[in-house]
Amino acid sequence: MSGKMNCCTADPPENGSSTVDMKIFPTLDTIIPILSFQFKPSNLTTLDLLAILICLLAGHFLRKLINYGYLQFRFMFIDDLIKDLSSADTPPQSDGSHPNGWMPVAEKEQLATGAVLKVRALGRDFVLMRDSIGKVHAMDPYCPHNGAHLGGGDVVKIRGEDCIRCPFHEWSFRAEDGVCVDVPYAKDRKSPKGSNLKMWPCMEANGFIYIWFHNGGESADWVPETLEDIKLGRISYCGRFENIMDCEPYAVVENTADYYHFFSVHHKPSFIFTIVKSFPFYNKVEEAYTNFSWNTCEPTQSHKAEAEVQFNVRIRNWALVRAPLKIVFQGPYALTTHVETNFLGLTFKMELVVGLIPVRFNKVKHILRLYCGNGFLSQLMGRLYLVQLFSNVQSDCDIWQNMIRWRKPTFLKEEKDIADCNRWYSKFYDGANKNLIESGNDR
Repeated sequence: MSGKMNCCTADPPENGSSTVDMKIFPTLDTIIPILSFQFKPSNLTTLDLLAILICLLAGHFLRKLINYGYLQFRFMFIDDLIKDLSSADTPPQSDGSHPNGWMPVAEKEQLATGAVLKVRALGRDFVLMRDSIGKVHAMDPYCPHNGAHLGGGDVVKIRGEDCIRCPFHEWSFRAEDGVCVDVPYAKDRKSPKGSNLKMWPCMEANGFIYIWFHNGGESADWVPETLEDIKLGRISYCGRFENIMDCEPYAVVENTADYYHFFSVHHKPSFIFTIVKSFPFYNKVEEAYTNFSWNTCEPTQSHKAEAEVQFNVRIRNWALVRAPLKIVFQGPYALTTHVETNFLGLTFKMELVVGLIPVRFNKVKHILRLYCGNGFLSQLMGRLYLVQLFSNVQSDCDIWQNMIRWRKPTFLKEEKDIADCNRWYSKFYDGANKNLIESGNDR
């Protein structure tokens, strides 16, 4: 055999020595000398050099992707993302500063069967309990006996009925109507008149627990719609994030009617764009929001409004991502978003459920829960989408955190949708002290 040949020799075994002919492993013939830093260009063919170049480029992009994901999105596979921008609490304002409607106060996972949960909204405490059949009840937090907080109580059965028991003197109140049904040390175990507990209308839907609030004490005339795909298990919980900010819920609602802020606030490259910009054709990638609309619903469903917009990512004339979004508002504190993301020819259906909890006047907790398909690929795509959402929303949060709501804002004719949203939202203050809507900076 003529010519020189690279080879790999090992320590001789007990039965003698052997030499491995590397001609049958042409790839290893290139890689092993490189890994051992025995680099001899004279031994490399054009194909070898091309293979090395491709490996180096692939390694470069992979390194950038891993490094970017680690530094910027370490929470990619974490279900619970929280950012608190708010300042220290101030004394609570009167209830007249809050709009009427079904108000989310907790997420369903926070309250187990037979458990009690203390929550805070409207600058006050509420107590939730889930009875033995899984039904949720909401009540005032203080025992009418002597004011002990029921958040430290427990759920008991009194004559076959689910009750919440005060941790101080063990007075028990029926979950259905708040009637005191047992005082352990009283004659006949009966309670005195006027010792019933105030109950609040509540319901559970789309992963949230809601309480009905109305400044004038009126009963609920509508309920948030339950998403059938979630109820029937066709899509499942994928992840969530929350932001706590010094602003009113209206700031978040108005944001979806403000088409023009997409270009000034969300002009920054998205998560997908940030990845693909490492490739040579990144300057051909375009992102755009199109087909925007905002409308209130018919009078029989005046508590609802809808917005639509489509997000597109294109590489020249090739559509990389196409994601139409339909947003449905359910009163002043809740909204859902239906998304059908088409990515590289694959379609992923997702549902976003947003709850706005008015912790106190001018302080809101914004919670977004994401639901998507049950398959591995759908769940993976959902988590990537959740990361992008969290990143995008932070730009909004920085603005919401430091804004107020004018009683008479100035809108251009091009901002008709924002003006319509403002009028629609204002009607939820019926019966409230409208002078408190201004946040103290009227002009």
